[in-house]
Amino acid sequence: MDWQPQENDLSQLIQLLFNTQSHNNEVQQENNMKLQELQRVPDFINYLVFVLTKMSEQPPEIRAVAGLLLKNAVAKDFNKYNQADLAYLKAQALSSFGDQDVLVRHTLGTVISTIVILGGIENWPQALSQLFLGLDSSDFNIVEGSWDTLRKICEDERTNLEVTLDNGQRPLDLMIPKFLPFFSSDNSILRIHSISTMNSFLQLKSEAIQQYLDVYISELFKRAHDTDNEVRKCVCRAIVGLLEIRPDKLVPEINNVVDYMIFSTQSEDLDLAMEACEFWLSFCDLTDLLDHLKPHLNRLIPLLLDKMQYSEQDLINLNVEENDSVVPDMSQDIKPRHHKSRLQGVSNDNNLQNQNSDDDESEDDYDDDDDDDDVYSEWNLRKCAAASLDILSTVFKNDILPFALPVLNSALSSQDWVKLESGILAIGAIAEGCSSGIESHLPSLLPLLINGCSDKHYLIRSISCWTCSRYSEWVVRPENNQYFQQLLSALLKAMLDHNKKVQEAACSAFATLEEDAGKLLSPYIENILETIIYAFSKYQHKNLIILYDSIGTLAEAVGSDLANPKYIEALMPHLMSRLATISTNFGLGHDDYDTFSFLECLSSISIAYGPAFESFASPCFYHCINMIQETLRQYQLELSGQDDQDYDKDLINVSLDFISAIIQALGSNSSKLITEDPDAPLLQLVGVCMNDSSPDVRQSAFALLGDLAQYCWDLIEKHVPFYMQHLIPQVDPQATFVNVTNNAVWSAGEIALRSKNQNFEPFVTPLIERLLLILNNPDSAVPLQENSAIAIGRIGFCSPQILAPIVESFIERWCSVLKNITDVNEKNSALQGMLNVVSSFGPDAKAELERRIL
Repeated sequence: MDWQPQENDLSQLIQLLFNTQSHNNEVQQENNMKLQELQRVPDFINYLVFVLTKMSEQPPEIRAVAGLLLKNAVAKDFNKYNQADLAYLKAQALSSFGDQDVLVRHTLGTVISTIVILGGIENWPQALSQLFLGLDSSDFNIVEGSWDTLRKICEDERTNLEVTLDNGQRPLDLMIPKFLPFFSSDNSILRIHSISTMNSFLQLKSEAIQQYLDVYISELFKRAHDTDNEVRKCVCRAIVGLLEIRPDKLVPEINNVVDYMIFSTQSEDLDLAMEACEFWLSFCDLTDLLDHLKPHLNRLIPLLLDKMQYSEQDLINLNVEENDSVVPDMSQDIKPRHHKSRLQGVSNDNNLQNQNSDDDESEDDYDDDDDDDDVYSEWNLRKCAAASLDILSTVFKNDILPFALPVLNSALSSQDWVKLESGILAIGAIAEGCSSGIESHLPSLLPLLINGCSDKHYLIRSISCWTCSRYSEWVVRPENNQYFQQLLSALLKAMLDHNKKVQEAACSAFATLEEDAGKLLSPYIENILETIIYAFSKYQHKNLIILYDSIGTLAEAVGSDLANPKYIEALMPHLMSRLATISTNFGLGHDDYDTFSFLECLSSISIAYGPAFESFASPCFYHCINMIQETLRQYQLELSGQDDQDYDKDLINVSLDFISAIIQALGSNSSKLITEDPDAPLLQLVGVCMNDSSPDVRQSAFALLGDLAQYCWDLIEKHVPFYMQHLIPQVDPQATFVNVTNNAVWSAGEIALRSKNQNFEPFVTPLIERLLLILNNPDSAVPLQENSAIAIGRIGFCSPQILAPIVESFIERWCSVLKNITDVNEKNSALQGMLNVVSSFGPDAKAELERRIL
């Protein structure tokens, strides 16, 4: 006999489900509390099952809410349910997936797929059997419900579809021949289900799909001109998938495929055109097939240029006021920001990768400095076409210009601002790939682009700033000084625009110009600072982040020229006021989105100022100490379950790196800062962070340790045994976290260079063993090999007697690595250390070593 609900409890649940539709916040809050109480009732999921599957008289929205609550409850407590409740749930779900209402059907599909995923296909084989039978039904609702559920299972559980079940069969072997005939179904919804589900199988590269691949492609091509555009979107996605997984299968028909994708890119259905446009991005990754695309460039390039125009829907979606600079940013408008921990040694650039790392806190792929990021974000047909043109230009270089220039000339002379804007975007898109071919046109193009930075349409002002930045390398050449001055003036003006999108584009473009201009900016510092200071009062949160980046880039570009007292007096009060605000709010739950950018900015400024930063060092230093201590404390509370917030260890990384910058700026004077307050235990915190679970924290800690060795040796000398004890295990020959290993090696070399007593000697042998494994491993990253060679050479200063007996075993490899190092100071210190080692073999040995290196 089926489980039956209590009428009073059922009525109460129905009312609560209705209340979820209320727009009254108080009703919603009270309702959520009552629902949470009900979840503790043993039969709660049975009531939800009953409403979802049995109460067809209730509105579909209410039944769907019950289904979503059921899905969430199952996902949370699946392993806690007794077998009777699960059996009831499974039975009712399988008997109802053909419900007459599509919303209820699809909600049931989500519930069933959740159970399959959590429990495993092998533990509920009846589900697949029932769903397969449903595909053969004459009732469309049952067929569509079966398909919707199977599609969800296949998307989320596809890697387990090749597992052999107790009956000796693999689900995938049954599914593929069952699904393929639906490509030709009379119902477009079923065609969509079947094609999209088969597309997910394609990613598996399994034997099961390979044996049906030719049939799959044949059936797919039959749907190329389907009357339903949603089906054609699935076809385009499938062709892109084939291009990425099995391009060889498309080669025999490649010209027809290219023709079809060009035809589909022309579609007035913007979503279909965008699906087709993705094809060109994937095609350009296949160098072996590029010759097949070249004959079609005469049609493809003008088409992409045409599709780069804003559509009417794009302009509606933007929904931006021309003058919106006073409108505060929403938190969701601000992208997460991640700090990049410092790399030290001969390759101080962030090119090393954390290979083989599966740690969630390893180096993030997100690149904060990608100047194309915002131009190609908010993905739509316009952005896809622009990105396609960009990559096509890098592949075919100037060969695309004969097809692009006539269209560009027409766009750039157009009175239609939408067409003009697309032309300016296109000029920026081809900047990298067609740099040599477009260069002769720049004297006429640059004035047009610079004028665009002050156009009456804010979208033209915005895109003109970005496009100008793409040619900043040409602008800063000595012979183009007139354009440099004009562009700098235009960007500074645009940075103070009344539109936030223009501010953002101008500020980002200015940062790019700074990187290329370097010291060329020194005569204009005063004007630049006037703009920056005014922008402080004008910018909302999102653009403040970019503004801080541009200030830091300015400091890196002009260096000590920024340390002029009048510049310091103009800039620093604003920055120190912001620091005081962040320090006051830290730990109080305030969202300081710009903290990382701000502290990175101050780090760059401190190095540029050098000793002139001393008057600002103390509050900066103690703010960093506080951030490190508090974040570590909060993280411990989180681990112990006393705090459920997710604390960001990037706060530790940026603080450690800022302290490193302060130490570099103050040099030996930083010892006084570090020791003036005994309650600011920097040296102990470095030791803690060297052993943190986050590789990024360890990376920054070792960078700071090396700086302390360089500038504050008197403070750390007595702690060398402690530091070396924890450092040596991080000198990992496998370089699992290569950036951590790199900085640990570098800091070990800095310590070795200065060690004159017995504190270091006990650690030399195990350290050398690890360094030699890195040095002799041809798969080690080159910068890591070079830093290891430098560290080995420096050990020669403090422990030549340990190196001398084994020097012949590694000297040849050591010389070949050291010879290629371009940093003269690092190279010479390592060489002098090794000369100290070989001096015991006589003057000829020293002369031979110098000859081999120099």
